[in-house]
Amino acid sequence: MENVNATGMARNQAVHEYLTYGMPLTVDGPRGRDSRTVRFFDFEHPESGLNEFLVTTQFRVRRGNERGDLEDDQRLVIPDLVLFANGIPLVVMEAKSPSLLGVWKSQAVRQLRRYQEAGPEWQGRGVPELFHYNILCVAHCGAAAAYSTLGAPENAYFEWKWLGPYSDDEVQQRFGVEPQGQAQLIVGLLSPATLLDILRDYVVYEPERGRLVKKLPRYQQYRAVRGAMSRILTGGKPTERGGVVWHTQGSGKSRPCCGWPPRCAGRHGWPTRPSWWSPTAPNSTSRLPELSNDADFQGRSGWTGPGPSHPSDEPAAGGSGRTAANPLTSRVSSSRAAAAR
Repeated sequence: MENVNATGMARNQAVHEYLTYGMPLTVDGPRGRDSRTVRFFDFEHPESGLNEFLVTTQFRVRRGNERGDLEDDQRLVIPDLVLFANGIPLVVMEAKSPSLLGVWKSQAVRQLRRYQEAGPEWQGRGVPELFHYNILCVAHCGAAAAYSTLGAPENAYFEWKWLGPYSDDEVQQRFGVEPQGQAQLIVGLLSPATLLDILRDYVVYEPERGRLVKKLPRYQQYRAVRGAMSRILTGGKPTERGGVVWHTQGSGKSRPCCGWPPRCAGRHGWPTRPSWWSPTAPNSTSRLPELSNDADFQGRSGWTGPGPSHPSDEPAAGGSGRTAANPLTSRVSSSRAAAAR
């Protein structure tokens, strides 16, 4: 990872691809040199597999340009909480007192941005190296919590209000906390299964106004993909497998489209597909490809996830919105004919 030739958000993106898809290495073996891929996480078994999770309090990190006594707090950055998965710092959290009322979030986010050196005023006062591997940052105060990405301003920090796959009663019984306030985000977003799921399939990097921006799903979007896939795979007949995900204008319709295709393509994380499984993913928006029969979306506007980055100004396979409808019509017609037989 130290040899990644990039800085800032571009480095975070490059490291993210290694964390998601593995790092290719050439090793010397008994039969000569061999290429292998190092996998950093057991995505298929996030909680019961080979992963190890650790939470630290007051994690002490020496600033890159500082030398000397590690006990000198003036030379250190000390985040309140850091979440590690297999020794990799994926989440940095900053806690504030709920007695701060309306300013706790501002103070927590300001501190997180200083750690990141997210602005010129913070240069030399943080540890940007800690965030090379970062998925998300969390500001919390007991009564509430909000999350966002590296470099995000305060107005881009949002709450997470979905506890799935747990119910309110299960949260109380298993974790001994009321399912409200910061517990919603900690249980719902930071559980090992959800955190690694988002790392693998829901992180998106897009160029905006001349800079690279990292984006994460909100809980409504993540819940929509999980619910849709559950319905598809458990429905006994086509009418039970279909449905509508309702969005209002500007609510982020493209985010669920990022998480859905990898599951439709059968790449990971879901049971064996039934015999009728042969997905086609049509989309008529300008943000995503119009059709991709294997659902391996490579987006417009430099969209790079889920999958290694292949930014392109040209639409993916499928042609224009008008011609893209033809393969889908043929497939639907064939399916109806098979059902009639």
